[in-house]
Amino acid sequence: MFISLDPGFKWKPEENTLEAVRDWEENNIYIEKIKGRGKNYHWYRTHELTWMILNKFEPDIKIAEIKPYFAHTNSAKCCLEKEYNWKADIRLFENCREYIPNEVILLDPDVVITQGNEAKDSIKASLKPIESGEFKNYLFQLSSEKKILWFHTYHPRRFGDFNRQRREHFDDYANLIYQFYST
Repeated sequence: MFISLDPGFKWKPEENTLEAVRDWEENNIYIEKIKGRGKNYHWYRTHELTWMILNKFEPDIKIAEIKPYFAHTNSAKCCLEKEYNWKADIRLFENCREYIPNEVILLDPDVVITQGNEAKDSIKASLKPIESGEFKNYLFQLSSEKKILWFHTYHPRRFGDFNRQRREHFDDYANLIYQFYST
């Protein structure tokens, strides 16, 4: 499960159906190569990280086949529709913060990846670290019944920092997840 920032733009009611969202995904996310930093960069890189993780468990999986394993939410539910889809004001994130932990518990993920500091802030107070060998920085108690692996990343719009982290750490994250769940 990914927790990102705010929606960035409002969906029109006719675009907010499951069918419309899936059509949009098919035409905007699941592309084999990305050219430049177009409007799909965030979504493509988010799905790419999901693919990197799943590829450890199923080496032949294609990025277009990850849908059943992917969940996403925003740490701010409202949208200011800022020019260029810039990040919402901090007040929106603060107002939504209390809802995110229960949303995560309801979705019951095994792995949570936060993108950006506001996303990290939405969940970190609800997580209790579990000291467990090489997983000690990543294993957390979410609820009395649920342990998760949690990884924090830069938001994909922070191109330089995100791409450096992507090159230097994402494969390590995928290996840790595979190691944890395959033993």
